Amino acid sequence: MNETKDQDNHRNEDSSKKLCPFVANPRDDCYCFDMKSSKVRQAVHYCLRNFEECKIYRRALKEDHDVQNSRN
Repeated sequence: MNETKDQDNHRNEDSSKKLCPFVANPRDDCYCFDMKSSKVRQAVHYCLRNFEECKIYRRALKEDHDVQNSRN
């Protein structure tokens, strides 16, 4: 497979954008916080690829939004 450098860079940028921002500092309820065999599948699916679909991520965004609105 011959990929150009631009294609390879674009693919790497897309991959890095899919990592959940909470992976570096996970919440207590995150799938990646306390890795157990029962959570590995969800952690790989949501934390590494599809965090926008994760109910925990969406709830955290809503909570952060609600906190910011309550300060205003």
